[in-house]
Amino acid sequence: SVAIAREHLATALQRLGNAPEASSHWTAALNVYRDLSRRDAGNVQAKCDAARAEEAIGDLSNPSTIACRSWPTSLDILRPLAETGTACASAGAMSRIVNKLKLCG
Repeated sequence: SVAIAREHLATALQRLGNAPEASSHWTAALNVYRDLSRRDAGNVQAKCDAARAEEAIGDLSNPSTIACRSWPTSLDILRPLAETGTACASAGAMSRIVNKLKLCG
């Protein structure tokens, strides 16, 4: 619930145009999701949440070096989940990130 609260704060700050603060809250949420994934390797939801946070961090910094690190990481998290048919790793979600990666050159 701490990570979800951070996501809500990040979204609100992003809507207000405060990208640096929003990115900070997304990063805090991401750290929680990574920790949950490390503690429980089978926690698919934490992996989906981590992928979403990585993508959001990249979106806030588009198309900077940060975006070009975050988007591939998001895709790397989603690929193995796609093989198991996990909903967050749909073809549409992966295609969206691949299209963003084209901005990285």
